[in-house]
Amino acid sequence: MVLKLIPKYLYIGILSLFVAFFCNLEQLYAQTCSGDISLSSQVEVDNFDCDTVTGNLYIRRTTSITNLNGLSKLTSVSGAVSIILNHALTNVDGLAALTSVGRWLSVSFNSALTNVDGLTALTSAESVNIGNNRALTNVDGLAALASVEGVDISGNRALTNIDGLAALTSVKWLTIDGNSALTNIDGLAALTSVGDLDIVVTGCVKMSICRRFENAATT
Repeated sequence: MVLKLIPKYLYIGILSLFVAFFCNLEQLYAQTCSGDISLSSQVEVDNFDCDTVTGNLYIRRTTSITNLNGLSKLTSVSGAVSIILNHALTNVDGLAALTSVGRWLSVSFNSALTNVDGLTALTSAESVNIGNNRALTNVDGLAALASVEGVDISGNRALTNIDGLAALTSVKWLTIDGNSALTNIDGLAALTSVGDLDIVVTGCVKMSICRRFENAATT
């Protein structure tokens, strides 16, 4: 009886190995997309199957993209990432695995975007622009960003704080401009070094906030 059962157990073991292999096949053969990639519809986002992009990644000028979940495997982009004028996009949660951007990251003019929490894994980029997202209330998703030359947070009229910049200790340039609901800049508390830097503080409602920016520019 035992001898008759052995082939069955061997069969189950081999079958399990095949199942495990095919379930992890995507991880074993990670895909790199060469050159620039442009996504202009939800279908294109859903069919995206790259963990690395060697060029630029453009997601822009559409009302059909509601989420970026199809980009969940993306970990790095060698060029720039442009997420602009996507009026139905409410979050960027699909970018949760993205850790590095070789050039600039721009998240701008996305009228329904309420947060950038999907960028919590991002640790480095050449520069970051979060601009003119009228429903955006915070930039907490940038909390891991420690290596960046410049940051531009401008024209986000619902933005009340920049606490998401708390990991920044040095930048070459910083622009905080036209965020009319901004009530504090406590997110810059760790900033100890600035380079050749212009700090633009227009649309600043409270003079105490403006003075603190001026102090940061001279340290």
